[in-house]
Amino acid sequence: MILFAVILLALLFITVSCDFDFDGKDKGLPDYRVGYQGLVMGFVDTPDYDLYEKDLFVLQVDMQNRGAYSIDDGIMRISYPKQLINLRTGDVKRKIPVMQGKSFFNPQGGFIDMPEVFDFEAGKVPGEASVQATVTANACYHYRSQATLLACIGPRMGPGTCQFDDLNVELNLSQGQGAPLVIDHVDESISPIDEETSALTFQIEIANMGEGEVFRYLTSGSKSNIEPVCDGNYKFGSQRPIDVLNVFDFSIQLSTDYKYNSSSNETKGNIVCQPKIRLPHLENGRAKIICTITGIKEQVAYKAPLIISLDYAYRIWDKASVSIHKPQ
Repeated sequence: MILFAVILLALLFITVSCDFDFDGKDKGLPDYRVGYQGLVMGFVDTPDYDLYEKDLFVLQVDMQNRGAYSIDDGIMRISYPKQLINLRTGDVKRKIPVMQGKSFFNPQGGFIDMPEVFDFEAGKVPGEASVQATVTANACYHYRSQATLLACIGPRMGPGTCQFDDLNVELNLSQGQGAPLVIDHVDESISPIDEETSALTFQIEIANMGEGEVFRYLTSGSKSNIEPVCDGNYKFGSQRPIDVLNVFDFSIQLSTDYKYNSSSNETKGNIVCQPKIRLPHLENGRAKIICTITGIKEQVAYKAPLIISLDYAYRIWDKASVSIHKPQ
């Protein structure tokens, strides 16, 4: 009986784990690290009827993680004109729970079970027949992006040299990485240093493809700058707003021999990345990183995995308006 149960479970696992076409070929697992979305937030069921002074109403905010990475630190905050409406109960800030990203076992991404509810009361209309009151919801959260592709290690010319046109066909960077901040383009070049050694240079273009704002994720003890940024304060510790807004950390790893992490300044192998004094800064939503590896002594070229990771925080927002009238 036990053996029968084990066989049945194994057959069931095979059934749910494989996706075959009618010709018998395995389609493979879907890639969820595509697209440009992370956390998606918005007002739902906003009152579309006229309100009058002292009327009670609710606004609801829904959230879902439609990206490929988990949210481990996040907060949502609302702001509203206190002279027009009053929040009856609760806090303007709500912690975003841990939300898993999309995966084979979680194809829809993480989401909150019920929308966040804010209970309001309409205030007095200041001397007019009606007035519009707008409530703004801001969400700030820690996120990541990662691209894995192939690079060439070896001499610039001679037998076994990599054909650059054949590189990186395994990954289409134009599809994104399941996050709003993406590795948009990577160029590699090989330069001879002398008869025995060469240097590799990677020019990496980063783009904010989402509809929100990038800022550097900072921590101090058990606190982070997620809540201050959602309050409108980009200063954190000794970091000035210019060092936080539109700034992100990154890491690059080529095989197991060369590594660099901008957050910890950890380096392995002869690798130098620019900008070095400052972190990359997005201008008009784009930034460039240039990393050079020297001392390559390989005589025959070969391909090796190149992993580029981005670490940052992201802010998104949505607005809802209600119309308040004087009593008739």
